[in-house]
Amino acid sequence: MKTTGGLKAALSYGMTTMKMKYRVRDGNAKNRVLNTQPIFYFSQLEPENILVQKMKKKGDEREFEGIGMRLIGNMTLPQGDVEFKTEKIASGVYKVTFAEALLPGEYAFVIPGGTSSKVFDFAVDATSTSAKR
Repeated sequence: MKTTGGLKAALSYGMTTMKMKYRVRDGNAKNRVLNTQPIFYFSQLEPENILVQKMKKKGDEREFEGIGMRLIGNMTLPQGDVEFKTEKIASGVYKVTFAEALLPGEYAFVIPGGTSSKVFDFAVDATSTSAKR
């Protein structure tokens, strides 16, 4: 994780936000799907605590901008790059679907937690035929 804007935040007494860039070390996600509208299931997580971000490939790593944090301790959470819907299907179990077809690329489910955020990555390897479905 890399933070930017720390000096600016310090000089403004925490009124501006530091941006955090998250880096995932592997160049490619191990979890790969061919469908542009995959369905995921989560258990023991509250859906309002999850964000979905599209990652940018940088050499052997992937990165995305994450949570902003003010020096006085309040966090400002981004909306996430990718819009999704959740449906409760059982106690503590949620189905996650995407509002629109995902473009081929690398993505991450992010569970914000400041410097201890959790990231679950996946990639869409759709071909032109699967993208039309």
